[in-house]
Amino acid sequence: MDWKREIALIMLGIIISSCAVIKFTDNITNFQHYYYDTKGTREERVFYENRVHFSFTNSEKLDQVIKKLKEQNGICNVILKGNVEIIPEHDFAVASYSSIPMLTEHDNSIGTTPAQVEDGTIVLSYGSLCSLEGSRTPDPGDGIIVTYGEEPPKSSYTVFYSCNELFPMAGSSYRIVAENFNFEENLLSQNDFMELDRAGRLSDVELIYIYNDDFSGTQMAQAEELIRSVKPYESTYREQPDNTLSVSDYLDFMSNLILGVILAVLNALFIYQSVLKRRIPSYAVLKLLGLKNFQLRAVILLEMLLLFSCSFIVSIVLFLLYCSASGQLIYNLRYSIGYSFGLLLLIYVLLSLIMTIRLVKKQPFEAYSANK
Repeated sequence: MDWKREIALIMLGIIISSCAVIKFTDNITNFQHYYYDTKGTREERVFYENRVHFSFTNSEKLDQVIKKLKEQNGICNVILKGNVEIIPEHDFAVASYSSIPMLTEHDNSIGTTPAQVEDGTIVLSYGSLCSLEGSRTPDPGDGIIVTYGEEPPKSSYTVFYSCNELFPMAGSSYRIVAENFNFEENLLSQNDFMELDRAGRLSDVELIYIYNDDFSGTQMAQAEELIRSVKPYESTYREQPDNTLSVSDYLDFMSNLILGVILAVLNALFIYQSVLKRRIPSYAVLKLLGLKNFQLRAVILLEMLLLFSCSFIVSIVLFLLYCSASGQLIYNLRYSIGYSFGLLLLIYVLLSLIMTIRLVKKQPFEAYSANK
């Protein structure tokens, strides 16, 4: 076989293995998106998964429970949650947070979601409004209180509201400070939430605390006992993470890609080994002329470095073209390229040096005779 064709085949094997490893490492960087059914950030995972729920018949004494829970180490948020029958046979989820978290880099809302909701105001949930759209709002004569000089609420519910509009709910009107696209509940102050409960407007009252990752089982038991000592609860449960993909499933999913990497590496090295064997007479002559063993290893290593570097650059270009044409997502290209380059370079260099150990150790005439 012509030496140029052999070099081309070696480079082809390196290119295939490089593309596969880049894709593999890129998927690893995004493994959390596969493993957890969340939006990915640590704050979101804690917010949605690290929850313990307690159900109650009413909100009496829950303000005392909240105060004590906020003093516990490892508890980062406490939520009061319930449903208001805003129109007949339609529950409207409302909640009060001890502190409203910022789940995204930017405030994902119309207006600005405050860190604390003030009395008489509301942060609407876009998700809740979607199911309410088109329903008639109560008339002022139905018991809605409208302050003199304020524009009355709309005659029907919509999915979008402006700041400072009035929102009618449960016999009162609340000034809108924001409409949020992240939260499932409509946010009220703690006082307004408990006032709704005292008026008999709330059902399915829940207290939920959110804990940090280092919150221990002992601390969880202490928190449960603390709640029971102030106000007995009806039932409790801990949120269970919804793992959409286990580690074994991920490895099964990537096994074909791993197999392709191994075969491509072995193919490239097999061809390279045949190239080295064809060069044994040349290496024997160089050793007769005084070339040292370490110098011969350096020459072979330099050749492998050049072949690998050129092939890896080509593989990056081909990988980007493939992703662009197929619509494949690239999660962290810089990370993937860096780790792929280091991993494959180490593999190819080590295996190429191992293949040359016997070749370099042989005396010139011994190597030449063994190749004839």
